[in-house]
Order: sequence, then structure tokens, then C-alpha cells
Amino acid sequence: MNFLDALNAHIMWKQRLKSYVAGTSEEQLDPEVICLDNQCLLGKWIYGNQDTLSHSELFEKVRRMHATFHESAADIVRLTQKGKADDAQRLLNGGYADISHQLQGLILKLAREHDYQHP
Repeated sequence: MNFLDALNAHIMWKQRLKSYVAGTSEEQLDPEVICLDNQCLLGKWIYGNQDTLSHSELFEKVRRMHATFHESAADIVRLTQKGKADDAQRLLNGGYADISHQLQGLILKLAREHDYQHP
């Protein structure tokens, strides 16, 4: 897997969500799809390697944080769809931003560990 592609895809979510909350996005976002953590590139890799890497504490941290990231993104969309854009904006700039930042760091660590273990 190309961890850089996975990292970039997750970074782009903040911009997508920011536009959605602001009402400037033409995307139709479905929170019931967004909350699924096994559909994106990283999620497919995680679930495809769970049997062999679940012993790794770092892998488990990434798995949990990745699931939290997707649920938080879905919550932002749900709030926006309910007309609670201010609450969505607070989540986007608060908890979601923290989760996203932590996940980025964990993905980078996992990429280094994965490349080291599998040259």
C-alpha cells in the first residue's frame, strides 16, 4: 500500500468537510457511508492485514484512531444535515482536527514500521 496516498486522502477530508459545513460543496455526503472505516484505501489495508499485524500495538492504535476518524467525519455531516452548522464547525475545528492530526502521525509511524519490516 502507498501510505502517502492514504495519508493525503485523509488530509483532503478536512477540506471536503469544511466546504460541506459552509454550504459551498456540491457533494452529496452520506454519513452512513462515511462512518465505514473499511472502505477507503487505508481501511482496506487495515482489515486486510488485521490477522498478521494485530499483535502490533501501533497497528491497533491506527485501527482504532482510523475508526474514530471516520465516525467523527460522519458526525460532522450528520450535524450539518440537521441544520447545526455551528456545532459541526466546532467539531471540525476541535475534536475532528485533533483526531485527524493524531491519525496522520500514526500513519507515518506505521509506514516507517511497515517499510522497515517489509523492505
